[in-house]
Amino acid sequence: MSKKKSKTPLLKSIWHPDGITDPYQVIAEFFSAQSLYNTRKHLFRIVDTAYSYKSWKGENPEEVLYDMDKLESLFNAAWMINKERKTTPITFNRSDDLNPNLFYHDNGSYNAWDQIPRSLSYKEYQDPYRAFRTIFKRRKLDKWLHELREITRMALSKDYYAEFSASPSHFLLHHLYKLVEAAHLINIREINHVGGRIKSRIRRTVNWG
Repeated sequence: MSKKKSKTPLLKSIWHPDGITDPYQVIAEFFSAQSLYNTRKHLFRIVDTAYSYKSWKGENPEEVLYDMDKLESLFNAAWMINKERKTTPITFNRSDDLNPNLFYHDNGSYNAWDQIPRSLSYKEYQDPYRAFRTIFKRRKLDKWLHELREITRMALSKDYYAEFSASPSHFLLHHLYKLVEAAHLINIREINHVGGRIKSRIRRTVNWG
């Protein structure tokens, strides 16, 4: 099967690295608009559609453009942070593995199980900056951004993406999940405000669903 030309133009993100003054606030804004649970769910749907003969159904196609543009901003922020060779400032003990303060934001909508990382190694869970290093060792930023734009185009077209993709879907999803899960942990553990608004630290009893 030959590739059909898509008429969907390449996206150009408003979040170019040169325009980001605080990559941590990009992370904070990302998770102020959407949860880790919903992000993983939406990414699965988008990649699954792009890698199949399916056409996008359900929400307005602009939702795909919005989600992928925000993901591009997260890649740019992670790339900037990774250049600094950061490591976690938190002392981590085995007894703290399921301490909700390390991974859980209780907003009343999602339980703790929904917010546990599933694509990070144990060392990356301890130090999520390791996950950024893993991601950018695999590929440079421009390669990841090109992949995101191709996924977006193919999710919104009727073309069959898998035949000319540079990555298998499981490889791609694993690294996209790794990115958002690492950013989620940094957001929970280290970022205290969103656009100058102090984040709530009130925690209720942990709900495991």
